[in-house]
Amino acid sequence: MILRPTRMQGSAALIIAIGLLSPLAARGDHLSQPVARARFDEAFTVGEVLPKWSRNVLISWRSRTESADNSHNIRVHDRSGKVVGRYRLWFPGASYVKIWDAASDGKDGVVVVGIALDGSGQLVGYLAIISLSVNSARIIATSPFEGQNVVYGADGSIWILGFETSDSQRKITTSTPHALLHHLTSSGQLISKHLPWPEVGCGFHPLVGEAAMMTAIGDGVGIYMPACRSWFELTSSGDLANRLPVQLPNSYNSKNATFWNVFVTKDRRVFAYVNHPGHVASNGTAVANGVFSLRKDTGLWDPIDDRAALTAGEINWLAGTDENRLVCAVGANELIWVDTLP
Repeated sequence: MILRPTRMQGSAALIIAIGLLSPLAARGDHLSQPVARARFDEAFTVGEVLPKWSRNVLISWRSRTESADNSHNIRVHDRSGKVVGRYRLWFPGASYVKIWDAASDGKDGVVVVGIALDGSGQLVGYLAIISLSVNSARIIATSPFEGQNVVYGADGSIWILGFETSDSQRKITTSTPHALLHHLTSSGQLISKHLPWPEVGCGFHPLVGEAAMMTAIGDGVGIYMPACRSWFELTSSGDLANRLPVQLPNSYNSKNATFWNVFVTKDRRVFAYVNHPGHVASNGTAVANGVFSLRKDTGLWDPIDDRAALTAGEINWLAGTDENRLVCAVGANELIWVDTLP
C-alpha cells in the first residue's frame, strides 16, 4: 500500500492510506480504454509517497530518510518501468532528511524540496538540484522559506511553492509577511517572488491544513490551494493571469473531500484526483472518488466517467499528464495512459 503524506505546519507528515472506489456514472468527459500500460516494480514501495509522472519519467522517493539508512531515496523510471537513475540525497551531519516534492527536467536532472534536521538540532529548508549523470547535487539552504511543491517551467526555470516560519516553534500563522511562490533559474538563483501573504488571503494561511498543489501550465504555473478554494494561473514572469473560485458538485461534502494531485495537459485542461472518505455525501447519497476535470467557465470540479478505463483495474490515483493524456495508477504497481473524451 502506497501512502500519501499531507504536509502540516511543524509536524511530521500525516500519512493517509489510500481507500478507493471508482466513480459512479458521471456527467462531462469520460476516459478512454488504456492506450498504453507499464509495470513499475520499484516505484510502488510501502511507506513511500505517491510516485509522480514528470516530463516523460516517473519519479519515486522516500519521504523520510534516517542517518542509518544508506539506500537510495530517489529513483527515476522510464515509461517502460525501467529504473534509469538512482540517488541518495543526504547532508553531512543530518539526523534525517525529508523530501516533500520532486520534479524532472526531462533530461538527467531532478529538483527536490524538503527539510532536514541538522547537527545542531535545527530544521533547515533546502532545494536540491540533482544531476543523475554525474551523481551529484547542488544543495541550497532556503530557510526561513520551506518549499512544499516544486516544478520546472517550460524554459527550464524552477518554481517553488512554500511558506516561511519566523520562530523556534515554526508556526506559519505567526510568521512575518512573505511570498508563497519563488521563481529561480535552473541553477537555483532567485529571479522573483510572487503571491504575497497575507495579501493573498485564504483564512489563517493558504498552506495551513490541506496541502496545496502546483503544476506547470504553458510557460507558467498553475496552483490549486484548497484553503482558498481557488485555482491560480501565473505567467512565465509570475503575473497572476487568473484566480478562479472553484467548488465540488453540491452532492459532495467539500469538508471531507481531499485533493491528492492536480495536473494540467498540454492543451491546458486541469485534472485532479479527489478522495472522499466514506464515499457518502452529507445528504446520505453515494459520491465518487476518482478523476475530476475543472470547468473553467463555471469553476466546478466535474467528475469524469472512468468506466472504460476500468478494464485495467480500479484507478488508484492520478500520477500526472503526458502531453494531452492522463497517467493513472492502477493495481499494485502499474500505470496506464488514457485519453479524455467528450
